[in-house]
Amino acid sequence: MPSAINPAGETIGSFYRDDFGAVHDFVRESDGEITPSMLRVLGVALCQILPNSINTAGVITGDYLGCGAHGFVRDRDGKITTFDPPRSTRSFPTSINAAGAITGWFTYAHSKEHGFLRSLD
Repeated sequence: MPSAINPAGETIGSFYRDDFGAVHDFVRESDGEITPSMLRVLGVALCQILPNSINTAGVITGDYLGCGAHGFVRDRDGKITTFDPPRSTRSFPTSINAAGAITGWFTYAHSKEHGFLRSLD
């Protein structure tokens, strides 16, 4: 199921089924090449990764679930950095802009919800 597309035609999503029936998240390049499972890059086999946004540079943000809910950003070269706002118990990045700033929401004590803005640095 696709979740976002950027102006270059790169598409991200979850629930791609490979030839063996395994379900993965994916990146579909503008030339049609599909790269499954960013999870393996994270090294967290029991979690589900949910890519939510891709910017014009091909940088992706989203969250991964099942072992908590944490944010991640994946650069164009495939390097993944995980992050959580301070004192958060669950993080849900929802959008990344061309400058690399990420917005989303998180919860902490007593499941109160708050928004966040994560700058590139």
